[in-house]
Order: sequence, then structure tokens, then C-alpha cells
Amino acid sequence: MSLGKEAVMSRKIQFVCLFVLMGLLSTATQPGFAQSSPLNFGNNFFVTGDYIVAGAYGMTTKFTTINGVSYAVGTINVPDKNPNGVANPGIKGATSVPKGAQIVAALLYWQTVEKAGVAPGTPGSGQNGYIRPMFNGGPAAPGYLISGTNVKGSTSVAWSSGGCGGGSTGKVLRTYRADVAGGLPVDASGNSTANGSFEVRLPSVGNSTPLTLGATLVVIYRILSGAGGPTIPLNSIVIYDGDYSQSNAQLTMTQPLQGFYDADANPVSRLTHIVGSGQSNKFQTVYLSSGTNSFVKLPFLYGNKLPAFPGWYGTWDNPTWTFNNASTTNPGILENASSASTQVVPSSVNQGCVSWGAVIVSTTVKDPDNDGILKSWKTNQGYCDYAVNPLCTGSQDRGWIPLPGARTGQKDIFLQYDYMCSKVNGPPLDPNGDNASDNSCAIGGNNYSFDPRQSQDQLDGLNAAQKVVETFNNHQSSAEAFVLHAVPGNAIEESQSSCADTDTDPVTHALTCPFPNEPGTV
Repeated sequence: MSLGKEAVMSRKIQFVCLFVLMGLLSTATQPGFAQSSPLNFGNNFFVTGDYIVAGAYGMTTKFTTINGVSYAVGTINVPDKNPNGVANPGIKGATSVPKGAQIVAALLYWQTVEKAGVAPGTPGSGQNGYIRPMFNGGPAAPGYLISGTNVKGSTSVAWSSGGCGGGSTGKVLRTYRADVAGGLPVDASGNSTANGSFEVRLPSVGNSTPLTLGATLVVIYRILSGAGGPTIPLNSIVIYDGDYSQSNAQLTMTQPLQGFYDADANPVSRLTHIVGSGQSNKFQTVYLSSGTNSFVKLPFLYGNKLPAFPGWYGTWDNPTWTFNNASTTNPGILENASSASTQVVPSSVNQGCVSWGAVIVSTTVKDPDNDGILKSWKTNQGYCDYAVNPLCTGSQDRGWIPLPGARTGQKDIFLQYDYMCSKVNGPPLDPNGDNASDNSCAIGGNNYSFDPRQSQDQLDGLNAAQKVVETFNNHQSSAEAFVLHAVPGNAIEESQSSCADTDTDPVTHALTCPFPNEPGTV
């Protein structure tokens, strides 16, 4: 099965989930910061680990044809080194995944110039390609099929081969993102590994369209913390992605960054810009501000004679800065900061304009109890989920995730559960819903409910959810004791219909029925 089919299938399967709010959290952010954003919030991760980036070499010089389609062929090396073995000087901080670390996500970003009007996935677009881990006994060329998600912005980006664009040029730029974790090789212990070399093949015909500018692999990993080993700081990694390019009408690019909530004391922070169309003779300056701090100029990673985006991979860059000892004059994320901004300003001479695919910001955060729940979340008894509502400011807003009973000085676990019933009184609490909706199960008549709170034990007066909490909290060693909190979520109406083993996706024709002929499966 190809990676593209797996991605389609994963989107079709919906589970009644138990969410454990511990070492890994995603798609959440803090209140406020209602500011226009060139790129869209993609995701955020809380891990006792870090992220790495590595770009593809050769995308503008090597091509091949498969079934009549021309592809650019590039090689991604982790750690990032060019074909001559020279490390990319524009990547500071972590460059490889530590041995034994768990791969949380492996995201491939690429940008393709396409004719205006060409739909993603159709001939002439850059959506579909291949990735192949390169090792003895590995898959034969071209490798695993990948199908990227078009992470477009609010408006189309017209593409020009030089200078800062203005109006329509008949060509548009599209950024694609694909989860390629399933294509990573596995070591002798059965763990996925991202260290090594990968070949990518993406649609490109050179100077015509489609023209792929470059590709970058982003790998997020976590390391086992505690349990007799070292305690690893909790790190928040936030990704914004989409399509955006500077223009003559708007030369300065300013990207608000949020989703890390609560920067640690003396935090270690990082910033990555993934861009296309960089050139060695076109100059721009990158800045970073944190909280209320003013913008601080970032150093030129490739030396003073090369710009921030020199086209290190040909027409592609992913410079990555790492900061310590941030202050009002030193760049980086400041303690207690919950938001930041990065800004890119072209020079007045030899002016450069690039096209963004993604911006990544990370910082160590305050997790005093080492349970994966930030100090500010416990203080506020919850947090705002930015993926649901970017304008969320508190518990009264859609997007607020309550954490009742959390407190500093104890290790907390939150179990968030849904349940089935034959009939639901109101709509589910989805991103477009209302926190006041009646989403309970209908009671009476022939209706049934699997809500664990529905019935109580006559001996102790506890329902099933309360019994789980009581049993868990009373049977732990004091050294690693956690406090379990069970929070009910949505009532889900159990359908009597079922899918068939022949059900397929209309576009990819991949099988989408994981449990054929099983009524009530969601």
C-alpha cells in the first residue's frame, strides 16, 4: 500500500478516542494574539525532544521521467550535508535524531510553480511524487507514492522568476505537505529512524511548469524522560504553513507566532524559515520579537557576504537559528512569553523576495511537574485551542479546553472520552459548534446509552467513570503518583448502517472501509 493511500484511509477512519494529556499534545494554543497572519497555523507539538530539518539537493539539476511525467530528483541527507559531504552552515542546533528517540512526525514540504487554473492532483500540478529511503535492501526506485496536502493561504501567490511580484503572471505557487513517517526505515529494534539518505521525486520539467523549487524534511522526535534516566525539558514546537510571497505592494513579511504558551526560564528556542526562490545576490534581513519585546536582528548564518536565503539547495532554503540567553538585545524567546513574531525585510539595494512554505518556532516551556501539562494551563484550569478558534481569550469562548482540578505540585492526567447512544439530543461539539449545545444522549422509550455516568453502583454511589478514577488514584506508588481526571466529551449517535469492503475514495480509489459490514462502527 502506498503512503498516499494510507493517508487517505487515515482520514476516513474516525475512532471514539481516549485522549491522555501527557507528554505529547498537539493542535493547541494560548489565548489572544488576534493578528493577521501570512501563513496558517499548521500544528503544534509538546515533546521531551526537538525537531530537525534537512533539504533536498539536486532538485534543479537532475530529472527523470516516469510514465510520461517529468520529475526532479533530489537527495535529503540527515544530518544535512551536500553531495561533497559539507554540512549546511545555515542549520544551527540539532541536525540528527538521537538513537532510541521516538519519531512523532515526519513532514515533507515542497513548493511547485504551476499554471494558473491547474487543479492539485491533475496533470501539471506538483501534488503527487515519491520518496525512497536509501539503504541496502531498501525499496526500489521510484519508492513510495506520496500525495501532498495543498496548504494554500487565503489568496493565490503569483510567481515570477525574479524580483518582487505584483499582479498575475499566469503562474501560481503551491506549497504541499505530506506525512512520510510510514516511509522511514526501521532499525533492528523496530524503531523508525530518520537518520540516513532519502531520495525524493517531485513533478518538475525545468524552466517550464510544473517547476518544483525544492523540498525540506521536518522530523519531530521525543526522548524518554525520567523513568530512571535523565529528565528532558518539555519543548513546544509550532508549525505555520501555507503560500506567501512578498510583493512590491508589501515588501515586509511579518508572521505572528503562537501556540507555545509558557516559555521556560532561560529557554532554549529555535526558528526555521522554509522558503523558495532564494538567491545568493539578493539580500534580506530576518528579525524576531518575543512577547512585548521589540524586533531583534538575527545573524546571517551563511556569513556576512551571503544573504539569509542564498539558495543553498539551488532555489530553496531552510535556515534554522538556535538561541540561548535571550534578552532585549539578544534574539530568542523570552521567559514567560506566550507569543512571538518573525519579520523579514528586503534590503534597499539588491532587493530579494522569497516565497514561504512554512515557519517553525520552538521553545522549552514551563512544566514544573514533568507531566506534560504546562504551568499556565494549571493556573488557568485550561487553555485555548487555536486550531478551533484563533480569537479565543478564555473559558467563555469556543475552543477552550477545560482542565478542572489540575494544580501545580501534582502530576495530572486528563482522560477525555466520548460515548455512543441510539439518539443524540443535539449536535456534537465540533469546531463550528457551540459550547452550549445539548450533546447528551436521549433517554426514555427504546433509546439506549453507553454514557458511563448513566448508572451508579448502589453500594458506593459511584458511576463507571468515577470508579476508574478512584481505582487509578488509590493504587499507585507514591514516587510516581499521578492524579487522574475523567472529562466527558461528545455523545455519538450509533448508526445502524455499515460500509462495504468495496468502498473507495473517489479520487485515489483507495479502499476506505476498515471494518466492512460492521454496523455501529465509527
